[in-house]
Amino acid sequence: MALPIPPNNSISGSGDQQMKAVILSWIREEIAKAAQGGATGALHIDGATKNLIIDQGEVQSGNYVAGASGWALQPTGSAEFSGAVTIDGSLTIASGLLQGITYVIVGSVGASSTGFTPGATADYAASTIAVPAGFSQAIVHCTVDGTVYGDGTTSTTVIVNAAIGGSAGGGAAQGGIGENTAAASAIRTFTGLSGGTISVACRLQGVGSGWTTAYSIANCNAVAIFLR
Repeated sequence: MALPIPPNNSISGSGDQQMKAVILSWIREEIAKAAQGGATGALHIDGATKNLIIDQGEVQSGNYVAGASGWALQPTGSAEFSGAVTIDGSLTIASGLLQGITYVIVGSVGASSTGFTPGATADYAASTIAVPAGFSQAIVHCTVDGTVYGDGTTSTTVIVNAAIGGSAGGGAAQGGIGENTAAASAIRTFTGLSGGTISVACRLQGVGSGWTTAYSIANCNAVAIFLR
């Protein structure tokens, strides 16, 4: 509906004041027309709260087509916007689901340990990934590698496993004289999370003797995908 424009001399004041007066006059006229239906009118202003109340129907843009264009606000509480919606503050969803949207936060860590003497199974290059607030599931992928050096005359073996959340996953081993390197990876899914952290490490064991500890190294790199 077009906004009624009064004659230039019918409203006094500055340009801004005249525009405000025109808009207020138009709103009053439209409300008065709607209120002619009495208690069953389409909209009215609540005398106590001064709120504009829509009794029947919905508010919608002139180009509204469900699922295609425009916007609509319905008395049931439903709303539809075909374009982008910008929210400067926070968005709170008390219940229900966000259809077609996946909330994901990705965390990653990387660590190394050097100069250790291989022997009994131990965790090296250990670190943790914090579980973000409000996220209860995680998919964690961890890759590890370990290199140990013997004295060049004695055969040694290095065994590595990717440890996630304290549990060892995939493992690999390499043996021989001199340098021995092995790499492994593992993936693990967590559910029912509530805060805390997830630990990752290179679980390494050295079999043999005559180690050159100055060159031993273990690496651990992990990435976690968190979901609600």
